[in-house]
Amino acid sequence: MDYESSQRYGLPDHSAEGQRGRHAKLEGARVLILTGQLKGQEGVCLGKGSADNLWAVSPDSTNEILSLVFEKDFALLVDLSANPTQN
Repeated sequence: MDYESSQRYGLPDHSAEGQRGRHAKLEGARVLILTGQLKGQEGVCLGKGSADNLWAVSPDSTNEILSLVFEKDFALLVDLSANPTQN
């Protein structure tokens, strides 16, 4: 499958440019922690961690900075409402 077809079907972009765009979108994003003692808590993605697959995440409830794997240990938190109090 060529690049254009993969984009048409929504497949991930593994090119260097695609990865940079993904990194930019995660940095500063609201996230939900999926694993560990803080499972279920919200936080902020601070940016890329020390290893290729790790990200620095700061939970709202602590001053800790966690090293987590995107889509395994944490996920993006999406606000679907124009008024966040209605979510």
